[in-house]
Amino acid sequence: MFSFRSYRDAFGTDALVATDNRYGAACAAVRVATGDDAHSETTVEERHFLQQQARNWLLDEFIIKRRRGGLDSFAHWLVDPDLVSVRDPKWLAAMPESERKGWEAFWSDVQATLKQAAASPAK
Repeated sequence: MFSFRSYRDAFGTDALVATDNRYGAACAAVRVATGDDAHSETTVEERHFLQQQARNWLLDEFIIKRRRGGLDSFAHWLVDPDLVSVRDPKWLAAMPESERKGWEAFWSDVQATLKQAAASPAK
């Protein structure tokens, strides 16, 4: 499993790595921000940055997968334990309001996309 720093360093030098690993990088960033990573000694500012970076990577992945019709992974996102601290209402309640609202909007979009896909007739 890559650490957040490994992903960040790789993304800085290789666009293909960034394209293929946004989800893993987002999970790593969230783990570091919540202290679930061996390299997780972070300040409040670093945690805020990591959670914001994770949301940006997930949003990029969400947009691309939605365009390509790759919606299967979205259901996993809603239960992935790596993302519980940016998804669960108890965790979100402890975040600054702007950060919490950003995550709530993101998860709302994911759920709405899944509901819309489930309601659409299969092609």
